[in-house]
Amino acid sequence: VVPGTLTLGYQLGKAIHQAASQGKDAVDAALGVLDGWRLFEGVVTRKDWSDEAEGMVGTVFVDGAGAYAGHTMKVWFLNENHIAWLDEKPYVFSPDLIILADPATGEGYTNTEIKAGDKVAVLGSRVAPMFRSEKAIAHFGPRYWGYDFDYIPIEEVMNTPG
Repeated sequence: VVPGTLTLGYQLGKAIHQAASQGKDAVDAALGVLDGWRLFEGVVTRKDWSDEAEGMVGTVFVDGAGAYAGHTMKVWFLNENHIAWLDEKPYVFSPDLIILADPATGEGYTNTEIKAGDKVAVLGSRVAPMFRSEKAIAHFGPRYWGYDFDYIPIEEVMNTPG
């Protein structure tokens, strides 16, 4: 158990519910609790997936909307979201969190339920420090999943111009 996870979950749910009930942006409320970033917004165009021995494996494809129009994002998952590409370039990686949420309610989608046509906000957040060790990166970073690039902490990605 990661210390503070239950409390964080409670705070997150409370913030999302309060924002939605007050007509405020629930995604912004979630990002405030998570100290996270809005990575992307758009509409899911498709989800390719298969049921494998390891679990549910696939990719969610999103076309940008609003400030993200003209751009694309895809998110690869093996049960949980592990790698996000922005315009076909590696962008954010596990072990940091990549969350697909309903932009109207702030509630997260599971990979079993998200489908083509769903509006989506893609959120990113730092993982608990214990998952940033060299050993943890070796077991949760992009190379562990078979991708030929190194983990870059999300805060470095988000502070990099471009």
